Amino acid sequence: KAREMLKVNKRKPTREWHYADYILTDKLFCGKCGDPMVGESGTSKTGAAHNYYACTKKRRRRACDKKNVRQAWIENWVLERVRVLLFDDKLLDCIAGAVYEYYLKRDDNQDFEDALTRKLKDVNSALANIVKAIEAGIFNDTTKQRMDELEQQKYEINAKLADMKLTASLKLTKEQILFFLREFRNMDFTKRECQKRLINTFVNSVFVYDDEVTITFNYSGDGRAVTLKDVDSGAEGSEFVSCGALSTF
Repeated sequence: KAREMLKVNKRKPTREWHYADYILTDKLFCGKCGDPMVGESGTSKTGAAHNYYACTKKRRRRACDKKNVRQAWIENWVLERVRVLLFDDKLLDCIAGAVYEYYLKRDDNQDFEDALTRKLKDVNSALANIVKAIEAGIFNDTTKQRMDELEQQKYEINAKLADMKLTASLKLTKEQILFFLREFRNMDFTKRECQKRLINTFVNSVFVYDDEVTITFNYSGDGRAVTLKDVDSGAEGSEFVSCGALSTF
């Protein structure tokens, strides 16, 4: 919450400060120049306050002619797109599958387990050779020390493999991810905290043009925003859901 307040505070000098909860901060971008759009507020002749998002390039250097966008309109529009996504079973299943695949790619436990298994095989082979040497009458302090070292290695490797098998039983499944996504359906969409959570979880970036809006839903959670170049090229090569994630309305 403190970080969110700091974002609001730095938008204007203190004498012009006005608080409004702009939930699309860091996710809304100008469709003309690609710069972020940040929350602003103004007062009409009647004294009524109006909140909107403005292109930062236009504010700083007057180098962009993008019109300001009303806060209520764009936030409601984005939230409605998220709501549509949540109640689309086919799309939600696709997202859950993509998230699960991403999760598996980032899980390097399998490679580590394979390495441990190979190491265990080598240790067992070395122990077998020492047993053959002992059977042939070769036994001394060096043989005993080496055998003790191998037995200790074998114990440690088996312990690690046992731990990994236990951990594997606790791994996420696609069904668990899908259950998590569907739980959003039961939230109160009118609550501001719920709206923030929906935006932070599902929305990567929103580009506002004069005649259209492009929204990109994410799943990796690594905080990287799609750029205007990505949007124009269809976000090829980026780690975002391919099943209808990039949508223009």
